[in-house]
Amino acid sequence: MRKGSSAPASDDGTPYPEIIDEESAPLLKKDDDHSPAIKPGQKEHKESSLSKSHSPPENGKSATVFLLLNTMIGSGILNQPQVFSQAGIVGTLLLYVIGACSVFLGLQLLIECGVKHKKLGFTELANHAFGRKGDLIADLAVVLSNFGGLLSYLTVVGGQLSYMIKESTARPDDQSWYFEEYTILPMVALAIILPLCLTRHYGHFVFISYVSICSITAVMLCVLIAGPIKGAQFQHSPLLWISLTGMMRKFGSVIFALACAYAAFHAFESMSPPLQTTGDWMQVTSLAVVIGGSMCLVTGIAGYTSFRESTAGDILDNFDGPYFYFFKILLVMHLILYIPLDFVVLRHSFCKLFNMDAVEMSTLPYTALTVVLLAFTVYATLLSYYMGLSEGDAFGYILDITGGVCGSLLGFVLPGAIYLKLNSKAKDEVPPSNYSWLAKGLLAWGIFVMIMVPIANFS
Repeated sequence: MRKGSSAPASDDGTPYPEIIDEESAPLLKKDDDHSPAIKPGQKEHKESSLSKSHSPPENGKSATVFLLLNTMIGSGILNQPQVFSQAGIVGTLLLYVIGACSVFLGLQLLIECGVKHKKLGFTELANHAFGRKGDLIADLAVVLSNFGGLLSYLTVVGGQLSYMIKESTARPDDQSWYFEEYTILPMVALAIILPLCLTRHYGHFVFISYVSICSITAVMLCVLIAGPIKGAQFQHSPLLWISLTGMMRKFGSVIFALACAYAAFHAFESMSPPLQTTGDWMQVTSLAVVIGGSMCLVTGIAGYTSFRESTAGDILDNFDGPYFYFFKILLVMHLILYIPLDFVVLRHSFCKLFNMDAVEMSTLPYTALTVVLLAFTVYATLLSYYMGLSEGDAFGYILDITGGVCGSLLGFVLPGAIYLKLNSKAKDEVPPSNYSWLAKGLLAWGIFVMIMVPIANFS
């Protein structure tokens, strides 16, 4: 569309985002995908150096659903059986309904605001609403959320590798230093994870999506097929139907498993231009949330009904023996490859807190920063082991707190607050929306969850 022409509208009246002429205007800045924007005056590469692989994607609805699902479903699904064991079957179903509706509403509010105000980036939109403090809060929330995610991945990697090595050498109770997480995890971090984390760009990890979905699907099949057989000795125990205390304690894990707010704009802009409407986005997000919630539900209820009150924080801990090494190795490989993905995002937002650009840093300070951040994360993981927490328990606590506090801030509080702020600031420019009362409810609910989950877990 040429500049000055009127924007076409969808069937529901929602205008399509304006397509900017590349010769006359810079590219929109995209803070949420953590890649540097092209600044005004910066020379573009020659056309001969461009390839189709560098052009913006134009995905359909089904491909966008897949992108959101890949962001949602990660290590959090491994803890869902424990959610059932502590909150009860009915209690967990209620948590899924409330959590899915809240996540869906947060995604809708973000995109509606972004499209109306032409700010298609999470931190950019937060800055537009609240100035520099909004940008800082959004970046800090991303740092804390991804830090919690990294802790959960490293906890599982260290615990599973240590267990498999001990069991495969017929020394399950051996506490020699070379068999412990304190030795194995730093070695893996130094030899494998650190080189991957030195990658500067988020977009270089696209291939991980396929590994992720295959790994999670394999774990689901393992729980569904082998769970009832492996847990036969526990199935005489009664089922828990509902526990209010357990619901408050484990709601953070549900949010962690379903949250994908920081990827909302990335997914939206990957859609083909005719589909970039709030109506089509609603269809995509509703389908993604339903499928993601269903995957968690199936894995959770199958794991809990198999192992009842003996359900571990990481469901794979219930599957001992060499027959299940394949699934555990596949999971460890998936997490090791996924750690750099979250780490790149964390490092980028961490640098932005201090007005630095991780991509533009020279080699020496960039490498030093990467080593320090990764070392601190590994140290925090080892500290959880030192405190006497088992791999499964530490994993569960991390998901509860990270999802309850950081997930609620990113997915509920900020979308609600941004929506209300921008609507009140531009009443004359932007028509009022019937989402206003829902945004107030989401904001209040998010604050309540941020307070409730830590209290329930530490009381």
